Amino acid sequence: MGAPEKSQNPREQVIQAIQTDNVELLYSSLCALDQALTGSDRGDFARRNRTEVMTALKTFIQEKKNEKVANQKFYLGDGGMSRIVLAFQKGEILLDITTNASERVKNNWQNLLP
Repeated sequence: MGAPEKSQNPREQVIQAIQTDNVELLYSSLCALDQALTGSDRGDFARRNRTEVMTALKTFIQEKKNEKVANQKFYLGDGGMSRIVLAFQKGEILLDITTNASERVKNNWQNLLP
């Protein structure tokens, strides 16, 4: 599908990308979400090879489509403290931060929730 509306926050963009199986949008939305949560662009999306991350995201989408269950974690750009978790189970998209996330990430996450 097309690009997300500009009014959407990065969290909503990630969900839309998962719903539409759009790997490119998922990658760019996760980069934007990392930036929004940490204020940094040094997370897995910057440290790891883009091809490696795209492969992980393609696998996630394929597992979602074929097996109806998919899980993936990525470190955010706050020095390895926080991670974002993508999951798809029983037809539901689960998107959350890990419990050991930094206070800054937790606060920013709360601000992105509907």
